[in-house]
Amino acid sequence: MMNFHPDAASQDDVTQALQYICRGKQGALLESGRYLHYYGDFLLNEQEWPKFMAEFLMPCTLVSPRYIGHRLYDGYCTLRLTADKTSKPKIPEVVRIIHG
Repeated sequence: MMNFHPDAASQDDVTQALQYICRGKQGALLESGRYLHYYGDFLLNEQEWPKFMAEFLMPCTLVSPRYIGHRLYDGYCTLRLTADKTSKPKIPEVVRIIHG
C-alpha cells in the first residue's frame, strides 16, 4: 500500500507511477477525502517490501518522504477501511483499478 498526495499529482500521474513501480501487479486506487491510497493485490516478502517503499521516494512529488520514513521505521503499513466523525469523516472508496 502507499499514500499519495493528490495536490501534487493527478490520478493519471499516480496510475502511471504505479504501473511502472508495480510491474504488472494489480491493485486499487482509493480516495479518502484528503489523499489517494494504493492497495496492491499482491504480497511482498521482507526483502521486497523496503525496496518497494524506496521506489516511491524517487518521484518524491507523489509521496511524502515522511510517510515512507514512518512506515520503514515501524516496519509495516496499515490499512484504513473505516471513518470516524472527528478526523477521518469519509470511508475510502475505490476510484480506479490499476492493471499492471
